[in-house]
Amino acid sequence: EKKLQVELEQAFFHNQPPSLRRTVEFVAERVGSNCVKYIRATLVTELVKRAETLLQYKITEDNINHNELLDYVCSQLYEDGKQALEKGREYCTKKGPEAVRVLLPEETSAVVLHNAESITVGLATEKACTWLSAN
Repeated sequence: EKKLQVELEQAFFHNQPPSLRRTVEFVAERVGSNCVKYIRATLVTELVKRAETLLQYKITEDNINHNELLDYVCSQLYEDGKQALEKGREYCTKKGPEAVRVLLPEETSAVVLHNAESITVGLATEKACTWLSAN
């Protein structure tokens, strides 16, 4: 399915001016990068603070097993951490089309604009979610 999607995108860009591809790739790169910065500045900062609080609370207990402590903290933060992926998707879905619409000529047809927006959102989301999953 992924291979077919890439082939469809290539065919779409083949029939369009080269500037369209450059614009879509540029916007996807910037939106993906900004998404990661946004998530790091908001959700990750909050998760780190919560982890510190949990650790400070638990570390005062006697007979601390470090592996159990780590498992406890991870289990407490797991669901919130998963939200980062969803927030990343939402961010890219909102910001990607906005930026593409601003940068493409006004006379761009609605179909081309829609496809360019969809490709931008997909590329930006992939970039952001790859980083968020790895970190």
